[in-house]
Amino acid sequence: MLPLFNRKKPEEPAPATYSRDEAEPVVAALRGRLAAKPDDAATYRALGNVHCHIQDYRQAIGYYRKALDLAPHDPELHCYVGFAFQQLRHYPQALAAYQKALALRPSASLYDVLGDLCYLLGQHQQALVYYQAGIKLQPEGMHAHFNMAQILLSAGRSREAIAHLETVLERHPRAAQAHSDLGVALSLEGEHDRALSHLRKALKLDGQNAVFHHNLGVVLARQGKGKEARAALEKALKLDPQSPQTRRVIAGLTQRRAPTTKLT
Repeated sequence: MLPLFNRKKPEEPAPATYSRDEAEPVVAALRGRLAAKPDDAATYRALGNVHCHIQDYRQAIGYYRKALDLAPHDPELHCYVGFAFQQLRHYPQALAAYQKALALRPSASLYDVLGDLCYLLGQHQQALVYYQAGIKLQPEGMHAHFNMAQILLSAGRSREAIAHLETVLERHPRAAQAHSDLGVALSLEGEHDRALSHLRKALKLDGQNAVFHHNLGVVLARQGKGKEARAALEKALKLDPQSPQTRRVIAGLTQRRAPTTKLT
């Protein structure tokens, strides 16, 4: 899954303002503060943030956990732990940390992150539950609508996916990926003319996307427009020469068979 819309991660540590070398005196100063006041959760949090900035996520997690020992009901700290685990690609641990944050302070952005993590872990039904909960809190949440559509499409629920993609395009009419995915969904529902319209809009916005050309070629082939289909597929193959799907569809056209390769 490729999320279409950027969003701020919940309670992500602020951007780095120093390098690893510059971090050393900051860490030394914070450790000195701890020597004078060893039960200061804010100092452990600050040390965790410093190590996050220099991408030392394991060390950051250690400091965040020490902060949580002192402030276990701080949702931001649980988010920081989740963020660090996420950077390490330790998704089950990240999921557990974000779930603790959600229990303390629900938010649409947390539901989005939990949905993303469940998707990565293959828990697609639970991902849908989280995205839907986020939409209830923030109906205009485009990230949730878009990613729900991806899951629904992969599950063969194209009619439901269409509704979410149309919501995305109402607010972001120049979202090329949403146009392409809507074209895919409409084609699966037999609405080939509308599908072609959206696929062509996607290509107008991003003409160098091989997947968009592939999808256009498949839909054209399904309408019996072999010459146009071949042109679109050859363009896709030129942009992505390694695509086995596109090669299979072209071979099918050569043998005068209707394409059976799935839209991507």
